[in-house]
Order: sequence, then structure tokens, then C-alpha cells
Amino acid sequence: MNPGGQWYYLDGNESRGPVSQQQLLDLIRSSRIPADTMVAGAGWQQWQPAKAVFADMLAAPAPAPVAPPQHPPTTVLQQPLASPIVSAPQPQPQPQAKPVVEAAPMPTAIGAVQLRCIAGPDNGKVFVVSAQEVTLGRVAGIGQNDAAVADHHVMLSWTNNMLNFRTGPNASIQINGMTPSQGALMLGQTFTMGASTWQVSNQSFTLGGLLDSVGSRLNSLASTEKLEGFSLGEMFSEVFKKRSQEEVDEYFICGTSKTTPPIENAVTGWPKPWFFMRVLIFMGLIYFGFLMAWQQFTNMNLLPGLMMMGSLVFPLATVILFFELNTPRNISFHYTLGLLCAGGVVSLFLSLVGFKVSSLSAILGPPAAGIVEEIGKLLTVIIVVRNMKYKYVLNGLLFGASVGAGFAIFESAGYAFNSFLEPVMAVVSGRASFRGANLLAYAGGEMTSNIVLRGLLSPFCHVAWTAIAAGALWRVKGDKPFQPAMLFDPKFLKAFMIPMVLHMIWNAQFIPSRFWIKHLLLGVVGWYVVFGIVQQGLKQVRAAQLEQVKEELSKTQSVISAVTGRHLAPSYATR
Repeated sequence: MNPGGQWYYLDGNESRGPVSQQQLLDLIRSSRIPADTMVAGAGWQQWQPAKAVFADMLAAPAPAPVAPPQHPPTTVLQQPLASPIVSAPQPQPQPQAKPVVEAAPMPTAIGAVQLRCIAGPDNGKVFVVSAQEVTLGRVAGIGQNDAAVADHHVMLSWTNNMLNFRTGPNASIQINGMTPSQGALMLGQTFTMGASTWQVSNQSFTLGGLLDSVGSRLNSLASTEKLEGFSLGEMFSEVFKKRSQEEVDEYFICGTSKTTPPIENAVTGWPKPWFFMRVLIFMGLIYFGFLMAWQQFTNMNLLPGLMMMGSLVFPLATVILFFELNTPRNISFHYTLGLLCAGGVVSLFLSLVGFKVSSLSAILGPPAAGIVEEIGKLLTVIIVVRNMKYKYVLNGLLFGASVGAGFAIFESAGYAFNSFLEPVMAVVSGRASFRGANLLAYAGGEMTSNIVLRGLLSPFCHVAWTAIAAGALWRVKGDKPFQPAMLFDPKFLKAFMIPMVLHMIWNAQFIPSRFWIKHLLLGVVGWYVVFGIVQQGLKQVRAAQLEQVKEELSKTQSVISAVTGRHLAPSYATR
């Protein structure tokens, strides 16, 4: 039944052991643990009640009492750092196991620890692990070129000042020359995963429990999951990597029937966008060129270029970021730019119509834009994007970001024009007095301040908001033609409420914002949801790859069966 003689048992929600069979029986007979405790022998794949496993032994008279061990059985997590870590079995508790008791209200602070790769291909990568389990592997952008690293290689959580781990199927890590399947790591300890060596930091730290609580609520509302293996530093680690001109030229050759790569070549780990930063720097330099020329010459002919370039820099760079996050690469760059331009015009028109036919502005004031404009931009995405071949959630995110960016660009250009015109109109109406160049200098200063502020904030508002709405719709739509009933799907509606409410709070004048902190916090919330939907999109691509493999395998098996049948038929006929 268990040749190794090592047993494990569940104590509440924790696995304890290993203990010998006799020790386990003594614990049950002495009532230190109940007879229905779930137990498993070393190598077992599931837990079973002790009274069923040891039915005959528990029914027989107990042998002479044995003195209990001086050191009661400890969990594998309590072993000292210097001792080898013994691998406990990885059975999944069955429904009969004791339910996990609901914890007390979430504490105001939770512990966390930093995990850093100190050698190997992933050298320099850093992850923060808290009480909620984190998955490391290819899904986290680790070991992309390492065949020894699995998609879900190891699951980690930080509890009781120890980094608990369990390895995934067909995966292993090395600790002190051993390959345990689960256990714990202490502060400062190292382990090897594939060709890389990782180290737990020498000290833990505290994270605000409020942030995790907000994240959980957002995940529930947006129907997303906690981000797995996500790191901003790792994601943007290749921004300033040197690339040849050929690499840059080939980067945007995609999206047509001949240039869309096979789905099995799509990246399913967190992408590493880089070109958006080049666009940001290049467009920013053009804007500053216009700005310096304006400040030097105060020539009115420079105003249109100054307004448009200033309004274009950040939204366009953010659209390029979403273009790079679209790992299926089935949308061409020229289609994206066309959607940005057309979507911006159509969404502005629909929003103006919405303001005109509704009385929300009179009732709600500025927050009414959160309802009218978000509906207008979403309708624009539905109207403009009619091709059903774009079935991926990542496609929807890019479409929404393009429309949102177009809206932001034209709206910001309008605000820039108004900020320049207001001082001029004040002079015309007699409400202010300037002379000559002083008026142009003041009006230009007001305009450029408006351009810079709205440009810096644009990635946190319209672009992200419309991306969330369209991404949520694409989760429901998929490869099916759009139906109005999709807009009433609870999974979409709950997610669509997020950008709508964020927009309303953004415009709410009764909520003060010092140094634009309110807007930055709202932007962080929006991008948290964006990355949650991106993660779902990556999983959808991974599922499509698996279906492709299954389909190819089925075709291969059919061909083999047909060929085998043709060769065998004559021999059977001669018998």
C-alpha cells in the first residue's frame, strides 16, 4: 500500500508529515487527530479518509502504547534551512477534506518578499510574492528560450515568513542538489529553475492590504484574474535595446493575409513592447521643434502644427503600445492608423449627438461625459470594425485604444485651440488688455500648458477607457457577428461600468485633486484592468494554439490511418 512507509495528513488546510504508519495510527488512537482525517502515502495522487485506509487496523485492538516522539511531526515547511527539503506528495484534496475556514477580516497590511534571478538567461528579473499564489514560468515571461522551463513551472506564496512552493506538472526545481515537488524556502535561500538561479531576498516587507482588496474587487467586477508573473520592469526591459534598421522595418510587416504569422508563433507570455517609446521620443522632438519655433518667432502659421503635434504625441505612442500587445499580429499598422483617424471623427460626432439629444449634462454636469462619451466611443468601435476575422480579445483592446486615442487627439486639439482663443477673446470683449506680442505670448503659454497637461494624462483616460470597453465586448463577441444582446451580457456590462465610472469621477469637480493625484490614481486603476484583460487575451491565444495542435494531430492521425488501411487491405485480402 505504501512501500516507503511515509505518510502525510491534513491538519485543517495544511499538509503535515512525513510520519510513519505507526505514528499516524497512534495519533488517531490517542484522539490527537480524528479518524476521518484525510491522509496520503508518499506518491499518492489523492487524499483518502484515514478510517477507510486503515479500517482493519483501527478496528483491531491497539498494541501496547508507544511513547510519543519527543518532537511531534512537523510540516515540511518547518524544516531548518540547512536540512534537505523533503518533497511531500502533490495530491489534490478531495471534496471530503475539511473545508477551509473563512478567515477574519483582511488585515490592514500583508507580508511580501522579493524574488530575484541572480544568474542565467533570466538574470535581473524580479518578482514580488505575497500571500496570494503567483505562478512563474513561461506564462510570466521566464525561460522563453529554455526547454527545461514549463508554462506553469512553480507556484509560490509568502506565508509565515517562508516562501511556500509547489511545482507544476512535469516541472522541477533544484534546492541543495534535490528536486522537491513542494516545500518552503527561507530568506536568502536560492534555487535553480531551468538554467537560471533565483534567490529569495534577505528580508521581507509589508504591502498595503487595501491595495490587494481593491485589486480583488476590480478583478471581480471586470471578470479578470490576478496578474500572474506581471512586472512592469520586465515588460519594458527591451525599450532601449539596440536594434537594426531591418528589424525596425520588418516589425510592422503584419496583418495581411500573407504577412500574418501562424497562431502557433504568437507570444503567449507577457509581451515586451519597445517601438512605442521610439514613437514617443520622435514625436516629442517634433513637438518641441514647433514649440521652440513658436517661442522664437511667434508666427501664427506655427499654431496648427503645434496644436496637432502636441495633441498627437502621447495618444499615438499609446496606440503603438497596444499594437505591440496584440501578439497574434493579425492587424496591420495602416488599418490601425485608419481606425484612429476615422474612429476619432465618428466618436466625436456620436458624442455630440448624445449630448444634444440627452439632458444628462443639465442633470449631472461634467460627469455626464462619462456616460455619453463612453457610449459614443463604444458604438464607434462597433460601427467601424465589422470584420469577423478579428476574434481575439487583444484585437478588441487595440480597436478600442485606437478609437479612444483618435477621440483624445481631436478633443485635445480643440481644447488647445480654445485655451489660445480665450485670452484673445477677452481682449476683444474688453475684459483684458494686452499689447502686441504680450497677448500672443500669454495665449501661447496657456495653450502649451494645456497641451502638455492633457498629453501627459491622455494614456490614463480615453485610450485606456475605450480599450477596456472594447476588450470586454470582444470577450463576449469572439468570432461571432455582433448582436445587440451582447451589450446586455453581465460579463460585459460589469466591465463597461468601470471606464464609465472612472470617466465620471475624472470629470467630477466636487472631488478635489491636488497635483492631479486623483487623475493619476484613476489612471492606475484603469491600467490595472487593462492588463487584466490583456492577460485573458494571452490565455485565449494560448488556447487557440492548443486547438491548432489538436487539429493538426487529428489530421495526421487520419492520414496515418488512411495510409495504413491502404497498405494492409491487400494483405488481408490474400488471407
